[in-house]
Amino acid sequence: MTDPAGSEQPGSRPAPSSPPGPRELERAPGERYRARDEGGGDQRSTETAGAGTAEGGSARRAVAAGLVAAALGALGFAALGYVDLGPGLVAVAAFVGWVVALAVVWGAGAARPVPRQPLIAGALGALAIVVGLVLAWAWSRLTGGVLGPLEYTEARYGLLAYVEIAVAGVVAAARGR
Repeated sequence: MTDPAGSEQPGSRPAPSSPPGPRELERAPGERYRARDEGGGDQRSTETAGAGTAEGGSARRAVAAGLVAAALGALGFAALGYVDLGPGLVAVAAFVGWVVALAVVWGAGAARPVPRQPLIAGALGALAIVVGLVLAWAWSRLTGGVLGPLEYTEARYGLLAYVEIAVAGVVAAARGR
């Protein structure tokens, strides 16, 4: 069934009044992301507009998030060191490195990756394990131990401690890309 040309049905659109052809936008599509100092409109910058999201990252936020994750990872590593997992601590070190790298990537934001981000993530991942080993040594000193930090690490973990440090650093650097 065809309708006469002059009749309109509910929900139909009227024909466009402008001539066909390319249209120009009033403003650039990316303009809404820039800070506007002139009156009117949204006055937030990219950092404040994206705060809490991946777009609002920065180098400081990446390092801070990585340090928080490294501190928590060091505490967890030191605590699990007393469970005597042996080679299982290598998997724990890899997990700590992975989490630290995720924190660095999250803090950096997707819009602006931090320069040398894998290096920062790897260093923080390895640092987390070193701090975990130092915490384990400090706890042993508080409970009556007499060995120094290196002697304690050699006696307690052996060469596995150095493998754990390397694994955490490599995993964090690989994930930090």
